[in-house]
Amino acid sequence: MCLIDQIIDHSPETIRCRAQVDHNNHPLAQNGEIPSMVAIEYAAQACAIHGALIDNAGQSKPGFLVKITNTELETQALSIDDGPLTIFAQRLSSTDQGCLYNFEVNTSLRCLAQGTLMIAFTDTYIA
Repeated sequence: MCLIDQIIDHSPETIRCRAQVDHNNHPLAQNGEIPSMVAIEYAAQACAIHGALIDNAGQSKPGFLVKITNTELETQALSIDDGPLTIFAQRLSSTDQGCLYNFEVNTSLRCLAQGTLMIAFTDTYIA
């Protein structure tokens, strides 16, 4: 399940992506709404894409989202009325064991979510 539609730009430390919000076909919608916590999934996917791009691996390292801190969710649900999402992530640190990113999920109208997430790498790919 890939929620990201487009990579806008990236550098060795940052990535900016875009995604359309579609309540009718969204895999994480509940009762016709997309809970605001799904913004964290968008951010995690942007981080995984960034990892694959900077490692020139063609795919991201397998890993688990193990910690979310300093997170602010500014709305109850993601709204199609706000237009497409822009997901920005900035890598703060990276080791062989994992990485740490700050993230923001915005629309043209407002910030929907921001925070920090930690990803722990594993040697096992999950199909």
